[in-house]
Amino acid sequence: MKKISGPALKNICGTLILAAVFGLVIVLYGCGAMPPTITSLTVSPSTVVVQGTATLDCTAADPNGKTLTYTWSANGGTLSSSSGNRVFWTAPATPGTYVVNVTISNGTMSTSSSISIVVTLANIPIIQHLLPASSTVNIGSSTAITCEATDPNGLALTYTWKASGGTLSSSSGQTVLWTAPSTPGTYTITVTVSDTLATVSFDSQITVSTPPTITSLTVLPPSLTAISGAHSVLTCEATDPGGNTLTYTWSANGGSLSTSIGKTTIWTAPSTAGTYTVTITVSNGLLSTSATSNISVTVAAAPSINTLSATPTSGTSGFTSSLYCSATDPYGQLLTYSWSATGGALSTSVGQNTTWTAPTVATQTVYKVTVTVSNGTTSASGDVNLTVNP
Repeated sequence: MKKISGPALKNICGTLILAAVFGLVIVLYGCGAMPPTITSLTVSPSTVVVQGTATLDCTAADPNGKTLTYTWSANGGTLSSSSGNRVFWTAPATPGTYVVNVTISNGTMSTSSSISIVVTLANIPIIQHLLPASSTVNIGSSTAITCEATDPNGLALTYTWKASGGTLSSSSGQTVLWTAPSTPGTYTITVTVSDTLATVSFDSQITVSTPPTITSLTVLPPSLTAISGAHSVLTCEATDPGGNTLTYTWSANGGSLSTSIGKTTIWTAPSTAGTYTVTITVSNGLLSTSATSNISVTVAAAPSINTLSATPTSGTSGFTSSLYCSATDPYGQLLTYSWSATGGALSTSVGQNTTWTAPTVATQTVYKVTVTVSNGTTSASGDVNLTVNP
């Protein structure tokens, strides 16, 4: 066997190491698979006093189009949550530099990043909350923004506002009204809080969007008769200026819906006449638009009894009479027949035919047999008198 040594041996070892590393990369990442990419990790403010609060925001994208999860951790202080793309960190009582870490996972691979926050003993104003009334608004609409702050020195605070877009009702004061511009996007509103010794700033982001537009809402037919199974088909068409995916949600103040989601639903009328309202709400995930349609339900006509006969209509105690009823329904509904009597006995209480047996009487007595014909919603009744002699 030939002995290998020197440079040749080093080259062979290097080649084997590279092949092993390449194989490990393929095992870990797969062919063409890529880990998520963190596009932004910010903290505001980056310097806080002990037990102050900072807001951390992270945005990420996945080249594979997978759903991402966010996991947060810190080497000190407390986090409001360990998940989500926005968390709040409360500083501990000890000054120093603390690190907050976020890990983004697509279920297969993950990416991590960290950011530092400085905690000081300086007696600067503490911004506790910066709260917009709504984090998502329609173009041209307004939302109030309030800053809550305290001063460890007991000094009076001043508030100064600015915005990256839109307009502010004022540049000072604890609360301002911000009016969104006509261009959709994400805008930053910054408040600076000052006493005579120090200043601190805080940002809040508001998304400006355009709600979906409902282009049509059709109801066929728009009016119904209160009979079993009567229904209307409702269809909604909508568009979204931002090209977002739309969801459709239906509701009604009476009757029943075949489904509460989707562009189309079937509304089944109740048995009570009236005007009923069906509402469709279309959402793009940020804003929504609603529309309503009224459906008129009228009283249903009762079945018509065409024939009601009894043979014979009189006899002595114990005689029998054959009864027959025939009826029609104006809507072609299935009819049911129910019989009752003020005395005597019926062979059956349902169906078009029945037999009535007279009781034993001491004096002439008249009995009434009644038939009720129903289509499930409305009904009609008819009577026949039967005379029994001793």
